[in-house]
Amino acid sequence: MKIIDVAVGQAIDRLSYRAPEACMPGALVQVPLGKKTVDGIVLGPASHTLAEEKLKDIVATYPHPLLPYEEILLLDWLSYYYLSDIGLFVRIMLRGHRDFLKAKPPRQIVHGSASCQRHSSQRERVWSLLSEPFGSVRALAKRADVSEGLIRQMLQDSELVWKEKNPFVSDHKDDALYHLSAPALNFGQKKVLDAILCNPSWGGQFQQELLHGVTGSGKTLIYAHLTLRMLQRGRQILVMAPEIALAQALVDRFAAMIKSDQQPVAIHLWHGGMSPANRAEVWAAVQSRKPLVLIGVRSACLVPMPNLGLIIVDEEHDQGYKQDDPPRYHARDVSIKKAQLYKIPILIGSATPTIESLYSMSVRGGVYHLNNRVDGLQPIRPELIDMRIDKPLSGGVLSEPLCSAIGVHLERREQVLLFINRRGYAPVMTCGSCGQKPICTACNMRMIPHRQTGRLLCHWCGHHVAIPKFCTGCGQDKWLFFGVGIERLEEEVRSRFPDANIAMASSDILDTAKKSQRLWQDMQHGDIDILLGTQMATKGHDIPNLTLVGVVDGDPDHEATDPRARERLYQVLEQVAGRAGRHKKGGRVLVQTTRPDDSLFTYFEKGNFTGFTQVEEDTRSRLHFPPFSKMAAVIVSSPVETTAKSFAWRVFYQARMHNIEGAEFLGPVMAPIYKIRGAYRWRVLVRAPHRSLLEKALAAWVLPIQKATKKGCRIDIDIDPLTFH
Repeated sequence: MKIIDVAVGQAIDRLSYRAPEACMPGALVQVPLGKKTVDGIVLGPASHTLAEEKLKDIVATYPHPLLPYEEILLLDWLSYYYLSDIGLFVRIMLRGHRDFLKAKPPRQIVHGSASCQRHSSQRERVWSLLSEPFGSVRALAKRADVSEGLIRQMLQDSELVWKEKNPFVSDHKDDALYHLSAPALNFGQKKVLDAILCNPSWGGQFQQELLHGVTGSGKTLIYAHLTLRMLQRGRQILVMAPEIALAQALVDRFAAMIKSDQQPVAIHLWHGGMSPANRAEVWAAVQSRKPLVLIGVRSACLVPMPNLGLIIVDEEHDQGYKQDDPPRYHARDVSIKKAQLYKIPILIGSATPTIESLYSMSVRGGVYHLNNRVDGLQPIRPELIDMRIDKPLSGGVLSEPLCSAIGVHLERREQVLLFINRRGYAPVMTCGSCGQKPICTACNMRMIPHRQTGRLLCHWCGHHVAIPKFCTGCGQDKWLFFGVGIERLEEEVRSRFPDANIAMASSDILDTAKKSQRLWQDMQHGDIDILLGTQMATKGHDIPNLTLVGVVDGDPDHEATDPRARERLYQVLEQVAGRAGRHKKGGRVLVQTTRPDDSLFTYFEKGNFTGFTQVEEDTRSRLHFPPFSKMAAVIVSSPVETTAKSFAWRVFYQARMHNIEGAEFLGPVMAPIYKIRGAYRWRVLVRAPHRSLLEKALAAWVLPIQKATKKGCRIDIDIDPLTFH
């Protein structure tokens, strides 16, 4: 027996157990924890010397391939870098394994004992295909071009039989050939691809590059070419996308671009909305080491991939890669670390890269630009509508120039996208008699009316109630609505264009992957004339007949406390503008604003993203914001208001007693969103010029108080924070 460390999928650190000598790092095991048994990953020999008689034995070792040692190193780094319990990351990493354990054992159709007794052309076709694995009657019938009834009859007559198969043995043919069926690369794309591949050791060492290409420049085709080369080497590829709808779109585009002469290319999707059976199937395929493409959202970066050869991160700027709840991690940064550990290339791409990525890559090199669209046309530049002059038409928010443009494009039977980044009906609902506003009892925040569902919804905790007919304060039914959300915009658009087919794209409406997929299919087929969309409609989708984009409210927020607010506004404007005129029809982009003289629009109108980022870099350098410093947000929360406040000030006094030269302690202050889910919140910001000094400050100032917190109080640390509420 030996003593090993095991990480289990609980919010705890590593634990030590006794195990047989044959138990190796990367093994998946079942161990006792309290009165129950849980699954875990063997990390290696125990890191601390413990009395063996006090330890428990592992219960069992699963018959599962060892996880790559790189994944164990990644878990250690995640726990260390993000100051989170290793078990929180294990819980995400083993989600596919948990579903696999609950799934039915995989099986396939093979020759039966009576397979040579009866002959027909249809049966011959079926038998000729049995060298390939078919796990369903439908799949075999479709491939053989016969009826499902024939397959069932052959099974009944023992011409075919079901046989269980080892799920971790790859069925891939080593001599399978892949080719691209997509259009050839243009000069600019080929130049970028050649520059990436010019390193003779490409694919055999860590190599990070950034692809900065304008919308419509063909970044996906470069992704496909790199993926093809890695598939031809028999390797696996991880492609990251910031949201499910975009991941599904990438699956469809990759499937259209990459073909195989001998067997279908395995392209799998990974996200939280998958069925357990589907996730179990994908998990087994990945663990079998077969060459495949895994396209997924944030959690996909934590899927163990034993044959990983390349990582691609699309839309690297997107905030959806950052997880807001513990464990707080950034999937782009985790992907980069994963590529380092596996010693493989990684390509991150965007039309509007983050200033952090641009700065980091400018120092080390490896930034490639695609400045032209694939169709040879110039990128569409926006036209500003000065809302101080062209005021909204009576009773609405749309100006006459925008309404006229919508009418013109509808007459041409072209599609329109109107962007408004506000969910629900209106941001403010108040009683016209007494002035009372519906407030979430758990958050003390205004509840937002959603008329489509007839609910008041808290956008912070999800609490919802039916929209009341009468005010609870005075009993009157004189509700007033101020401001415009996507649902109220729909009312206006429907009244002005009654014959148009109108749809909405927001997270409240497209709350499942199927709904989102159906909407974008309808857009592709031209079944929607006007799409109203929040931020989820701004990126990645290629709609050939979409020729007009209107931004309902493009005003910069001059009072924003977030140092990235202007960068995010530019990114979302550039992304949504990129949806228009992606094909030969061309298009227009109209932006309504009351601040057309803002310097942001000077750069945006000219498409000068580089100039904009240089100004932002100078500002951040002067103010010591990232990428010119490292930051950590400390959030102290408790359902008892005085407890949250007292522990926040304890962190302050701890910092006063242990001065660390070069590190800054900012706060404590009441959080801008003071109460969420019944917990009162205080915030502290710790800033240092580099990571090692930030670690030293957190270790001296925050961790001692975090360990001393009593039940009912939490101190969360958000490394590299993207939000400041």
